[in-house]
Amino acid sequence: MHRESFQDPEVASILNTYYVPVKVDREEMPDVDEIYIAAAIAITGSGGWLLTVFLTQDLRTFYAGTYFPRERLLEILSIVKDLWGRDREKIYRAIEEYLSKPPAIAAHSFERVFEKAYTELASYFDSVFWASDP
Repeated sequence: MHRESFQDPEVASILNTYYVPVKVDREEMPDVDEIYIAAAIAITGSGGWLLTVFLTQDLRTFYAGTYFPRERLLEILSIVKDLWGRDREKIYRAIEEYLSKPPAIAAHSFERVFEKAYTELASYFDSVFWASDP
């Protein structure tokens, strides 16, 4: 995204005119990354990297997603800019709606993840050379 979008003069102009863009290195600031990955999961049901989040002035996430191709990013930037200028209250209502819902990932989803992880790890188990007493 850096080369495709952020270095693009049109994208850079929109970001620098209407937004306060902040690039966070998740390796350098894992605590910040953790906050916004959790927000992305709460909003969209999934998270990942590259992560793009839109925040209010009081740092509340109202939109998130992973990789956006240049054209989609331009579209999103335009929509968010227009909505923020026209009906900011709608964004705050959306935040309250997200916060009032149960987490997007249900417990049964975690069970499937753990079952898959167990199955995968069990396939590497070597019962011949494994010793129960160290």
